[in-house]
Parts: sequence; C-alpha cells; structure tokens
Amino acid sequence: MSRLWCAAGLVLVLAWPLDAQYSGSIGFHVSRNDALPGEPHLGGISLSTFSGPLGVRLNGGLHFTEREPNAYRHTTRIGIGAWSADADLVLAPFRPFGGFSPYGFLGIGGHGVRFPDLPDSSLATWSYGGGLSLRLLGPLSIDGDARYRQPLDDDRILPGGFRRDWEYRVGLTIGFGSSRSRDYHRRAPTRSHAVERSKPARAKRVRVLPAAIISSGERYVGTRYRYGGASPSEGFDCSGFVLYVYGRHGIRLERTARLMSDQGERLELRERELRAGDLMFFADDGRRIDHVALYVGRGRILHSTASGGGVRYDDLSSPRGAWFMERWVEARRVMDEEGSLVRDFAGRSPVDESELDPPDRAPLPPNRK
Repeated sequence: MSRLWCAAGLVLVLAWPLDAQYSGSIGFHVSRNDALPGEPHLGGISLSTFSGPLGVRLNGGLHFTEREPNAYRHTTRIGIGAWSADADLVLAPFRPFGGFSPYGFLGIGGHGVRFPDLPDSSLATWSYGGGLSLRLLGPLSIDGDARYRQPLDDDRILPGGFRRDWEYRVGLTIGFGSSRSRDYHRRAPTRSHAVERSKPARAKRVRVLPAAIISSGERYVGTRYRYGGASPSEGFDCSGFVLYVYGRHGIRLERTARLMSDQGERLELRERELRAGDLMFFADDGRRIDHVALYVGRGRILHSTASGGGVRYDDLSSPRGAWFMERWVEARRVMDEEGSLVRDFAGRSPVDESELDPPDRAPLPPNRK
C-alpha cells in the first residue's frame, strides 16, 4: 500500500503545475460490479473536472431491490441493495484525440451490500483501471471503463461473497465549461525565416490554444454544408465554419476565404511548416482563393466542403486530398504562442452575396459515390 500512495503522490506533484484548458463534465452510467456478492447492476452519476491531462472524478452508484414482507414489515418496498462510491485521479494524456480519449485512473472509495434483515456489509477499497471516451455530438460523449477493486487493507479477510474483481461501466457524459491558459504540450519552435507578418500592430492579444480550436471544430463534424452558412443550425460553408470556430474563442476573422487570407502571418507552402490550427487556402482556378480549411496535423484538414456534404476530415495524402493540394495557394497562422495575431476590430468588412465562397468541386469521397 505504501508504494500505491507514493505513486499517487508523485502523479499529483508532477501534474500540479500544469496550467491548461480546464473543463468539467457530468456523467450518468450503469455498471456491473463483479466484486460484490450477486454481481449487482448499479446506476449512478459522476462529476469530473480536468486541468490539462489530469482530472479528478467523483462517482457514486446504487442498486435497488424489492424488500419482501416479514414479521416487522407487512408490505413490499423498494430498498438499496448495493452501493459504491469512489474518488478517482484520472490521467487522459490524449484529450482530445480524433474524437477518442483513452484514459487511466487510480481511485479510493468503497462499496457494500444490504442483505434482507441482516446488518449492512461494506468494504473500503482502492482501485485502478482504464477506459475510452468517444465524442458523439457537441458536448455529448459515451464512455466505457473497467475498474479492478481490492480492499484498502490488503490483509483483511473479505466479507462473505466479496471478491477482488472487476467492475464494468458504460455511460453518457455531458461536458461543460472551459477556460484557457498556457498549453501543457511542448510547443514547436517558431521558424522566423518561414513567416512574413502582414499586420504590424495589434491592439489586443487573445490567448487561445490550438488544441482548443481543434476541439471546438471537431464538435461540428457531420454538420451539413450550406452556401453562405455560418452557424451549426443553418449549416456552414467553408469560411463560415472557420469564422464560427475561431469566433468561439474570441478571434474574429473576415467572412470569406479571400479576405481571411490577408490576416495573420503568411507561411511557406510546405506542409512541414504548418502547425495545428493554421489555415490552408485553395484556389480552384489557381489564382482566386475560394476555399479555406483548418489544418489539424498529421496531414489532415478539417473543413466544411460541398463535395463532402458538410464538415469532415480529409487526408491530404488521399486521392481526394491530392485535389486540394494541387490547388493550395496560401497558408496563414492566425495565432502564435502569445495569442491571436489578428488585429482586434469592431466589425468585419461588408461582403456581398456574390463574394461568398463557391462550393468546392473536389472528387466525391468514397462514402458519397
């Protein structure tokens, strides 16, 4: 047990200085606890909060049973048959990771059962396990994990029916709240010779992390394409999507891809110069910019595309991605390590409907042919 507490303390000490994106969530779950007599199914709730990759989660679950009449009670009633409660230290180093978020945890708590007409039987436990979270839509995600329970006192004789065993859980989680601070990932060095500043003076710095931009953008994967659209309810065109995602973090961009291409810092047209959150601009005729996409890293872009049916990822190494790469004419960085590179201004340049970005004519993805 001493080694367990040393490990938990070391994780806390190392993670405490991390100051990154904070977020919380509330979850509703069902579980099967094989460590309790009868392997009961429990329903419960959890509350979580994260600072960077490290989080704290509080869990509780109950199993209800019918109590039969006896000499002291003449009617059937519903009562608690089993319970569990845990406080977990959660490590999720890949939040978010393409919609999937693997995590591990170390917990302390307890569980117990109530037998008819007998004293309650409970046990303090420590536990460990892991799981996977999959984002569904917006703040909703589905989670599944497995927890191995052991008595807090390793030498204690277990009550009748109790075991050192697993508890399996699945549930629905709703995320809420966020705040931005410094990135907890190692930042790539800036290559000054590869950029050219287009706006020398900036009235205001808006602090935002590339991971927050990507996380906001991927919430709208599957949102339909609509010419001139700039909101999830009406749909997005290419620039409307980028405008909306950055706008959620206080970075105000121009309305069309052509106007956006004058904002921020210009980058060399080399994929290795790009970082997550940079903007890629394309011209169908090779001259006039008419499409913009969000670079997310590892050779992928996230954008609202007419040929793709809406907001989706595209791999630049695929045949469809090659069509875009042949028309890539501009790259811009609109935020650096200190914040937004876009000048703060009261309003956007007026745009006529005729100036809006036209639908792209890329080859259809395999699932749309």
